[in-house]
Amino acid sequence: RDPHWQAGDEQKPVDHTFRRPPSQKTQCYQLTDLMDDFVTSLIGSCDLQDECCKKSGWLAPFIFDALRDRLSLRSQMLRERLAAKAAAEKASVKAAGRGQKRRGAAPGRGRGGGRAK
Repeated sequence: RDPHWQAGDEQKPVDHTFRRPPSQKTQCYQLTDLMDDFVTSLIGSCDLQDECCKKSGWLAPFIFDALRDRLSLRSQMLRERLAAKAAAEKASVKAAGRGQKRRGAAPGRGRGGGRAK
């Protein structure tokens, strides 16, 4: 099971161009709207079937399977990129917090020994 899909997740806006990972477990896309060079080149270079299939439309089933595999891979890559970005931001905030603690002098210590003048 994909750990990304948790029960009770709030609904997020749908991205029809696939620039962000899918926000729903099952999501429909118009293939012409997808912003992916592989998908665009695959659709542009394949031959259409003589009959429309319920599962793959006018595309050959193996083309449709390749598109689905590409979108799954891209979804995983986008999630990993977002997780890495979030981890980097978290580390940056944590490092900035440590830097502030070191710079500030503790009360009663430092110049003057904390004595009132």
